[in-house]
Amino acid sequence: MVARIYKDVFNDLDGFCAEYLEFVDDALRRFAREVQYYLLWNDFLAPMRESGLPFCYPKIVAGGENLYIKAGFDVALAMKLRRAGVVTNDFELNMPERIIVVTGPNQGGKTTFATAFGQANYIAALGLPLPGEDARLCEFDAIYTHFGKPEDDDLQNGQLRDDVVRLHNILTRATKSSVIIVNEIYASTTVADALPLAGKMMDAISKLGCPAVVVTYLDELADRGEDTVSMVFLIDEDNPEHRTFKIVREAPQGVAFAMQIAGKHNMTYEQFSARLQAKKGA
Repeated sequence: MVARIYKDVFNDLDGFCAEYLEFVDDALRRFAREVQYYLLWNDFLAPMRESGLPFCYPKIVAGGENLYIKAGFDVALAMKLRRAGVVTNDFELNMPERIIVVTGPNQGGKTTFATAFGQANYIAALGLPLPGEDARLCEFDAIYTHFGKPEDDDLQNGQLRDDVVRLHNILTRATKSSVIIVNEIYASTTVADALPLAGKMMDAISKLGCPAVVVTYLDELADRGEDTVSMVFLIDEDNPEHRTFKIVREAPQGVAFAMQIAGKHNMTYEQFSARLQAKKGA
């Protein structure tokens, strides 16, 4: 009866309902779509959390004089291993420190550490909980990575030139707000050639002043200045062939690892000399 009396009003209401029958607020529609990603990430982490691995929401700062991750790890590797075999590692940078140089034996986990560092920054930027007990990271505009490629016969100018060109592209695009990760660069050339090239790279990163991880076999890069931090992977002193995958803030070990291996197999200079003397005496 009311509708008959106020026909115009109810006709307008009918028209409004017909026009906006499928109406959904844009913010709600976007939330409904994007929240699925966060729920899936939560499901992805569930089995690792159940196995005891830590995850946290990091503190995100602009620039930041103090950056760190406690008990961090490679989430892709952890998904495969679950709790068994997962080794967590810490890092901390206090101004003016900005570059972590990682050295140590092959197959010791250096590349895994570099990967975990990049993962943590990227995951934090997405607003997701990252692997670790606690973390403080800085805002960044881009993550630039240089991981060594297998030798490619199609490279007309060789592996060394490819490394130089790729690195040049990174350093010309990166800013103070970027994150740089370099893994085993210049492995295709001699130490005599690699050192000056890698030194120029370190100077360029230092000039930018952005957080960076450099994995290298060149121990000399670990002592480039007050903005450089040396980290090494520990070995089992009783069994130097055993990898602990534990990284600590420490000066490069140089040839210490090789000497331990040689000692275990009775191949040091002193052991050779003792055997030669024994043979002469016999």
